[in-house]
Amino acid sequence: MGERLVIDPNLPSVLYFGSRKGGLLKSADAASTWEKVAGFSATDNDKGIGIPVIVFDKASGAKGKATPIVYAAVANNQGSLYRSTDAGATWKLVPASPRA
Repeated sequence: MGERLVIDPNLPSVLYFGSRKGGLLKSADAASTWEKVAGFSATDNDKGIGIPVIVFDKASGAKGKATPIVYAAVANNQGSLYRSTDAGATWKLVPASPRA
């Protein structure tokens, strides 16, 4: 499917996990604790796939700081590719992204 668990290449203490049913989860302390990303509300419409892919755009950031541009894929009818440009605080559907 892809990478459900990813480590920020610029700030390795930040991890994301794309779950099947629990949404997008984030750890800011090297996986000691996790919390649901409030700014990510996309779901897979109960298809059971969840969030199968998360990708950091390493070049958008700098070593020692959270990577600002992050992508996440979700299988839904509204569109499946979402992007954050503020290190995961908010997410928007990428225009003309594929539909599930």
